[in-house]
Amino acid sequence: MIRSAKLAVMTGIPAVVAAGIGIWLCFSPGSRLPGGASTGQNRTQRFTGSTPKNPSPATGDWEGVPLSADSLRKLPRTTLTPESARQLLDRAKTEITGIESRAEFSAGVLSTLAKQGHLAEAWALVEAAPGMVRERQLATLFREDPAPLASLVAKLEGLRSPKERGEALQAIIGSRPRDAAGFDLDQIRLQSPQEMRAFSDGISEAIAGSKRQDPKDCETPEILLKKCIALAGKGTLDYGHFVHILNLDSSNDGFLKWELLAGLKNSQMTADQVANLQSFVAGQMVNSDAERAMAFLCSGASNPADPSVLASAISGWYGRDSRAARAWITGHAENLAPAAGDGIKSGVAQLSLERGEFSTAREWAALIGDRASREALKEKIRAAETTSTGEGR
Repeated sequence: MIRSAKLAVMTGIPAVVAAGIGIWLCFSPGSRLPGGASTGQNRTQRFTGSTPKNPSPATGDWEGVPLSADSLRKLPRTTLTPESARQLLDRAKTEITGIESRAEFSAGVLSTLAKQGHLAEAWALVEAAPGMVRERQLATLFREDPAPLASLVAKLEGLRSPKERGEALQAIIGSRPRDAAGFDLDQIRLQSPQEMRAFSDGISEAIAGSKRQDPKDCETPEILLKKCIALAGKGTLDYGHFVHILNLDSSNDGFLKWELLAGLKNSQMTADQVANLQSFVAGQMVNSDAERAMAFLCSGASNPADPSVLASAISGWYGRDSRAARAWITGHAENLAPAAGDGIKSGVAQLSLERGEFSTAREWAALIGDRASREALKEKIRAAETTSTGEGR
């Protein structure tokens, strides 16, 4: 889940959406939501076929032809009526044996029906029994429904379980990046780990989706990240799920993220959690432009960075290009604040220790100005070297 090694300390947990007692939800006058959806997995839209200009009749396509897992591919070329869709859903219960395949096909049937102008009828055909089929169908229809985002969020209240609400919420948020950016995300109540995970997956999907729709759109991802930082700062979105969003954001614009993380000032996060987030973002900054990143992190512009963040940043650079990193440290050592300089030297010493390069680790540890920090690290190096020597006998 949390892939970055620097982020391993930041593990959290998952989730998304709503609460409430079951309420009647109107998809068309006099009707209510007949089914529900699942969460916890980072899924994209499962059925994406478009309706052809001259689709062939449903009877000609399906009558007398056994359904199988491959039948899903045939749906975009099919004209469906509410009745023919109902018949296909009934047949799928007995003719498609794998639950995953049946769920995908059933969701595809409702997607095709909705695309062909029968959205209300598609909602009415959602599987009543809880489980994967119902979950996939709901996720699909929450993506297909063009209703305002606020209206769709309200419909979540009628779903039966956190898993259903999470699946639906991910579909809503993930498929409408710009709508999500303009929506008050505080209106979405995240009451379980499943719902938080689905919400974070949906946000990540929305950020990626906005870039696919318009590669020049930098505003939408930034707004979504700002909103998530605000939620994380208030504790509405827990630390682990916020980390999940940062991990899945492919922009890797660490300089922007560092600026946005200023929104966590005076938040409910601990100082260690904020430092961990900054370390992760600093790593992206170094990967983008190492010299610019280190100059920024060591300056007052970064406020300045915590020594542990500097240690993490320089170790990333040193691990990738030790010659360039060493040259930078040598050239800037005299201008570094004592705490910043100690953080950087400690970072290189720690990395060398992890690599088993004990003499290099001792060399850097000896340069640390703070006596207590220097002696503690030297003792750590001695202990590791003793253990290594003992294991080599």
